Amino acid sequence: MRRLVLLVVVVAAIGAAYVLGTKHTSNPATSSSTTSSSVATSTSTSTTSSTSTSTTAPTASCTGDALTGTAVAVGGATGTIELDLVLTNTGAAPCSLVGYPSLLLRAASGMALPTVRVLGGVTFTDSGANAGVHTVTLPVGTAARVAIKYSDVTTGSACPTATSVEVTIPKATTAVPIMATLAPCGGGRLYVSPFYLSPR
Repeated sequence: MRRLVLLVVVVAAIGAAYVLGTKHTSNPATSSSTTSSSVATSTSTSTTSSTSTSTTAPTASCTGDALTGTAVAVGGATGTIELDLVLTNTGAAPCSLVGYPSLLLRAASGMALPTVRVLGGVTFTDSGANAGVHTVTLPVGTAARVAIKYSDVTTGSACPTATSVEVTIPKATTAVPIMATLAPCGGGRLYVSPFYLSPR
């Protein structure tokens, strides 16, 4: 009987030891998800466009020694004579003209004759002569014109006969001589246009 009790005790002890020695451990798998984020860095380069303004120097005024002149008959109504004084740039560089020229009539002897310059006041044949004052730029070899009109009807005043007319550009000191025969009455009265480029 004692042996049976002892055996039961031993079996019970072994069972307890087995239960205590067996560990039921639950270890859930932890999935560590690592997301690698690639950040693209965009570098924006702003380029400022610099606008360069080129300032062109104004064309120098023509001088008398850079011009040569000729006279061209235009016509006119009865008692009225009209002609163009053509001024060609024979200099080394472009030049400009603006305004009205000064005029001086000369006799065959070279003597200065009475000359009365009237700015505008009449209608000229060339439309450009009626366009008013503006700057005329002359590249080398090109020409500008000045229209002049006068009466050849004697009204008691002198009609001096000239064989040339001197054209002086504003601010210039050298005159441009032009050979032309004209006899303006009214004491040498000449109606004058500003410089212009002829449309013809």
